[in-house]
Amino acid sequence: MDNFTLIIIFVLAGFMEVILGKSMLLGKIKPNWFYGFRTSKTMSNKEIWYKSNKYFGRNLIIIGIILIAV
Repeated sequence: MDNFTLIIIFVLAGFMEVILGKSMLLGKIKPNWFYGFRTSKTMSNKEIWYKSNKYFGRNLIIIGIILIAV
C-alpha cells in the first residue's frame, strides 16, 4: 500500500469517528444494542446512557480530529 492510500484511509476513518461521535454527543442515539456505549448499566438507565454517550462521543470526536491531523 502506498502512502497516499494510507492517508485517505486515515482521513476517512477520522471523519467517520467525528460523525459517529457527534451523534453520541448530541444525544441523538437512543438506548440500543447496536451503537453507542453499551454496558448493562447504561442499558438499564436512560440518564446513565445519555451521560456516558455524551462523554464518549466527545472523546471519539477528539480522536477523530487527531486521526485526521496525523
